[in-house]
Amino acid sequence: MSTAKIILMGIVLLGGGASLSVYLGAAKTASTTEQAALHQPQTKEAPLVQGVGYVEPASDVRNLSFKGGGVIGKCLVEVGKRVRSSEVLMVLVDAAERRALAVSERELELVKAERENVLVGVNKFEISAAEQALEVATQRLVCAKKDYERAAALIQKNTISQADYDTHESAYRQASAEARRAEALLRHLQTYVTPEQKVVTERKVALALAQKEQAAQVVADMRLLAPTNGTVLEILRREGESVSAFVHEPVIVFADTSRLRVRAEIDERYVRVLKPGQDVTVYGRTLNDEKYHGRIALVKDLMGKRTVFTRSSTERKDLDVVQVLIDMGADFTAPAGLRVDVVIAVAPGTDTERPTGDGSAR
Repeated sequence: MSTAKIILMGIVLLGGGASLSVYLGAAKTASTTEQAALHQPQTKEAPLVQGVGYVEPASDVRNLSFKGGGVIGKCLVEVGKRVRSSEVLMVLVDAAERRALAVSERELELVKAERENVLVGVNKFEISAAEQALEVATQRLVCAKKDYERAAALIQKNTISQADYDTHESAYRQASAEARRAEALLRHLQTYVTPEQKVVTERKVALALAQKEQAAQVVADMRLLAPTNGTVLEILRREGESVSAFVHEPVIVFADTSRLRVRAEIDERYVRVLKPGQDVTVYGRTLNDEKYHGRIALVKDLMGKRTVFTRSSTERKDLDVVQVLIDMGADFTAPAGLRVDVVIAVAPGTDTERPTGDGSAR
């Protein structure tokens, strides 16, 4: 009803100036109320995006297998056991491999001893004796040379016979040869170890060391270690069962369950409104109708086919989905692989019904 009609009805029904002023005030109040209602902001809840997913450890589930083949000798863990990083989980029968490792260690010790013997060379006392022998031979050479020179001077004067001269000359030549022999022997002892011999011995040691390390690695590969701190979720092989060296079949399912996350699949129509940091509510019948809160950690950049289904009659299976990783709080506990429902709160005012991709909604 307009303001003019209110004034007219007041005049007709009541009459008088006082009544007119009352209705003028009422009309003014009604007009103000209408204007305030028109300018009052309209509240709108943040739109929601729904999806389905499953619980998984934040570190991913790992299928552990041996690097080599053999027969399982010991299983040192049970399902549900919490272990530390590098802790031994399972061991193959390794008696033959350990014997091979012991042989390689002895061979390494042997070639190291041979190298030390070569590098030491000749005994220092033997070298000292050769030095003394050279000194004696040198002194004899000096004396023989003086006698020879004296005999050479006398033969010119015909004061000694030719036989005496020949004797002194022969003694000088013998002394010279003996000095050269003593010098050569000393040099041989001092340079007994050649550079080629050193190279050969060093390479023998390197080869033996490599063989020992290889044998040690084979023994190490007979043990299955925990890659990180975590929990044994399942044991797929037991003592006495064999594992192949060519087909690496998993023997233990392992994961760090101290932190959980939810991997959810969201319809392709909502790809553009999903962002890391958005709040998520996780619920489901398997969670006893309790609701847990999480936050989007990652929106994958790769689209894919749906792998988690709600089994409802209206569910469409022809749409692609994007996977969203949701970090859950410390209060969230659930077995890995549990299917859950998720609700993501996107920014207020976002049109979640807007088609994306090629512009046509499916």
